[in-house]
Amino acid sequence: MGVAVTMALISSKLLFHGSVANVIPWGILALAISFLARKLGAVFGFVLSLAFLWIDNKSQKTFSRVLILVPVTLVPSLFGLLCGWIIASLGWKLRQLLPTQPR
Repeated sequence: MGVAVTMALISSKLLFHGSVANVIPWGILALAISFLARKLGAVFGFVLSLAFLWIDNKSQKTFSRVLILVPVTLVPSLFGLLCGWIIASLGWKLRQLLPTQPR
């Protein structure tokens, strides 16, 4: 899931600087990943959300802050998992609708 972490790094630091507009490339990438496997989209959504929230956090990373940050980032990351699964399911259905070419 290096793609998810790389995308989170690019999104939080370079692309849209933590804007809501980040969901557009994330959705496109999740849709592209869903052509490989539906479950990968859910994992991608979770890892991307977790990495983005972790990277975009500007506070000092002390032990007590990390203990607070872990549960605070896990809940939105579960939402990212749900969104990734929904987009991946749509991509999987789209893949089934497209005609396959003989090899």
